[in-house]
Amino acid sequence: MSNFEYLLKIPAYEKFASTCVKAENQAKSEPVESIELCVKALNLAMHWVYETDNKLNKISMLSSKINILSNSCNFISEAVLKNVIAKDIAEKIEFIQSTKDKIIYRDPSTVKEEEALKCLEYLFDFIQWIETTYGVNENPKTFKQDLVENDTIWSDVSISNASNTIKKWFK
Repeated sequence: MSNFEYLLKIPAYEKFASTCVKAENQAKSEPVESIELCVKALNLAMHWVYETDNKLNKISMLSSKINILSNSCNFISEAVLKNVIAKDIAEKIEFIQSTKDKIIYRDPSTVKEEEALKCLEYLFDFIQWIETTYGVNENPKTFKQDLVENDTIWSDVSISNASNTIKKWFK
């Protein structure tokens, strides 16, 4: 069970559902990968919004920006979308994008699980905004951090003593 698994059952969300699930599955074991997948899922979901919302779609096509805009940061900075998305959701989108940008400029080994979890939570909030705004689900869900896959079995095992630990398990 995961926070995003239910999305896989909604055909309208097939473009971004599996990427959301993958991001959640990586949060504790590979936080950098999780954040990158959050951004990818966010981009796919943002494209979904533009494709679904006729008003946004028409305005974007008229301005020809839909072909230029390749990531969520560009999408959210577009004035048209800022008038549609609530300020708190826009800030969460910007947080996800800025977190990924920080990864580019620092040692990936310093990225913490908490950063990936925050990005996941904010991605979840954006998906809930989509659901309530576009009528797919009028009962928003709450992100539950305890549903995020826990890989604690390996948390105290270093590479150097992993084989000794495995040997102990199988004695």
